[in-house]
Amino acid sequence: MKVAIIKDDTLDYCREAPFHPSRRYPEYPFTDICEDNRIYDRIRDIFHQMGMDSRNYGRLDWNPLGGIIRPGNMITIKPNFVGHANPVDNVEAMITQGCIIRAVLDYVYMALEGRGTITIADAPSIDTDFDQVRKVTGIDRIAEYYEANAEVKINIVDMRKEVGHMRMGKLVHEELKGDPLGYTIVDLKGDSAHAGIIGQYKKFRSFNYSKEVMMQHHNSDKNEYCIGNSVLAADVIINLPKLKTHNKTGMTCALKNLVGINGYKDWLPHHRAGPSEAGGDEYAQKDLRKDLSVMLRDEIQVTDNMLLVIPLKALSDALYYSKLALPFHDQYYNGCWHGNDTLPRTIYDLNRIIFYADRDGTMRDTAQRRMFILVDGVIGGEKEGPQTPSAKKCGVLVAGHDPVEVDLTCSRIMGFDYLKMPMFKYPMEGGKYGLFKDGLDGIRIISDKCRELDGVYDAYNCNFIPSKGWLGHIELMRSTTIERSTMSGAEIARTHGRTM
Repeated sequence: MKVAIIKDDTLDYCREAPFHPSRRYPEYPFTDICEDNRIYDRIRDIFHQMGMDSRNYGRLDWNPLGGIIRPGNMITIKPNFVGHANPVDNVEAMITQGCIIRAVLDYVYMALEGRGTITIADAPSIDTDFDQVRKVTGIDRIAEYYEANAEVKINIVDMRKEVGHMRMGKLVHEELKGDPLGYTIVDLKGDSAHAGIIGQYKKFRSFNYSKEVMMQHHNSDKNEYCIGNSVLAADVIINLPKLKTHNKTGMTCALKNLVGINGYKDWLPHHRAGPSEAGGDEYAQKDLRKDLSVMLRDEIQVTDNMLLVIPLKALSDALYYSKLALPFHDQYYNGCWHGNDTLPRTIYDLNRIIFYADRDGTMRDTAQRRMFILVDGVIGGEKEGPQTPSAKKCGVLVAGHDPVEVDLTCSRIMGFDYLKMPMFKYPMEGGKYGLFKDGLDGIRIISDKCRELDGVYDAYNCNFIPSKGWLGHIELMRSTTIERSTMSGAEIARTHGRTM
């Protein structure tokens, strides 16, 4: 139940791949060093801060990840590689940096003792150039170094089944090789978090994807996901998320990072079409122009007639941009607002799958794999995340084993109120394949400034600016907020319902 925090305002990334440590620590398995790599030092510090193999700290046999990794295990490292470039700022505000990956990777390697498998894997956005991601993060250089110097090879996997690009307003798909271990369909059926709204499955959407494909996989008979076997075959998941805002969930961190284990993006409900007053959650108020624009956009994605796409796209755009002359009834669009109640359910489903689905995709009553989380918040992303965030220098690292606890802590670091964020509602409800079992009072903060979740905001608040659809709705008002540290998960969930 420990969540460790380090905040160092002078901390910056090492940008010299393959990101060797600043000195030859007793446990370090190689000989090369890079004097300008304080990240490695601080990650080492956070392991020690968490008390991981504390009795051997400073010795040759110090093995901080040995408590969860056994020799011969298969380890999957899951960074956030959402995109290869940031149109509004530095890509460092957007994706997990290579120096973070390398430092954790070395300790994974030490724990394996030369026997096992290490895979770095993600399924980024449909239009991401994965080769460019490998280059800008330096993970290619890391893999090359391991190839030449280590007993365990590093596999780098793009888990997407397809890549896409826009052509005259339509997303054109191209098949990829995907996960070399293949994929398994995991069907949560009535245990899905979508079960409570499954009567609205025809409204399930993911922007620029076919609604017909979505309905094939989420309907009254099934709620299924296409999961990469590099995840299901793993004994341990090393979750390395980026600390940043998200226009559909308010924030993205450990929970949201696991959306990247799914091979097909059009199997992932992101919102429900239409206004909330008509059973959707794409926007708040019914607006004829917006409604028609959405209907045309849906039609574009299901038609194969490219000659028809052009006028449909022109009309859809004309309706949308008419807001410049006559504003819509509300500013929200495409599920990018604080009323999105669909993507949080998808996130919860995928997190339960990663913990409870066995290698064959069957859901079990006990956890099937272990997890370690390290959040890259050295430079975070604020405003219009996740794909166009503005850089936010924070100097923060956060570590833990439970994605809900880590994200609750990070919400406070960002200056947000988790009670106002639907993403936390479903884990806190508990139930079958539950994640959050010990309540808020079970979270122990390990830091030099506070010991409980209640103190994180005062000690570490970085004042992130939310995206437009969340601005003014999730910021924590410390003077008026009653800390609910003794509430049960169900009570917190009910509070969510009153708050939203």
